[in-house]
Amino acid sequence: MIRFSQTSNHCKLQTLKIFSVGSIFWIAFTDKEVVRTAEEIDADSMKYFRILHKELLERGIYLGPSGYEVGFVCEAHTQDDLTKTAKAFAEALEIAMK
Repeated sequence: MIRFSQTSNHCKLQTLKIFSVGSIFWIAFTDKEVVRTAEEIDADSMKYFRILHKELLERGIYLGPSGYEVGFVCEAHTQDDLTKTAKAFAEALEIAMK
């Protein structure tokens, strides 16, 4: 699990966590320690996901359009792909968590 947190202008702590099993990953804007099913994801958090998704697309990174989907990493992804994705993700996350 990877955790990112940021305080917004309204002093509410927003937390994004990345969960994974093998090469499968999913993200959730949550304070929960474990999220294993879509039902455990707060529907209100989709507003952050929509912004994150849009910002990633603008940076050339495709992530499934629903915050209830999983993503995959495989051998076809190069180190350059992963570096580009990490940079784009950090930039997009900064905007999504404002």
